[in-house]
Amino acid sequence: MIEPYIMFNGRASEVIDFHEKVFHGTNKRVTHWGNAPTNTDYPVDATKKEWIPHSEIELCDTNLSISDCDQVFQTTHFVSLMARLDMPEEVQRIYEELQADGGKVLMEIEPTFYTKMYAWVQDKFGVSWQLICD
Repeated sequence: MIEPYIMFNGRASEVIDFHEKVFHGTNKRVTHWGNAPTNTDYPVDATKKEWIPHSEIELCDTNLSISDCDQVFQTTHFVSLMARLDMPEEVQRIYEELQADGGKVLMEIEPTFYTKMYAWVQDKFGVSWQLICD
């Protein structure tokens, strides 16, 4: 089993909530640094108590882990997450929600030679999503 793990610089909570809404996520488990056991070797900066060192949420029958980190990463389309969906209406709804508020379409919804419906969208957080309906 391979599970995706994505990191954000202080926006993990917002990302989790957004993807939970868009994909009707389930089984959300979130830990905040402020609730973690104290470790004097690794003190937590007071401004990062709400940051998330680890979370998990199930989207489209796949476990996705999301956390915060101090580094800022450049987004890339080299890796994207693919959601296999059963209903064309679900592809359309997710496609529209992912591009809202600053997301962008990388490939419009259309049939391809390998599937009846396909779209590629980068959401407002820079996560690249490929949507497929067979």
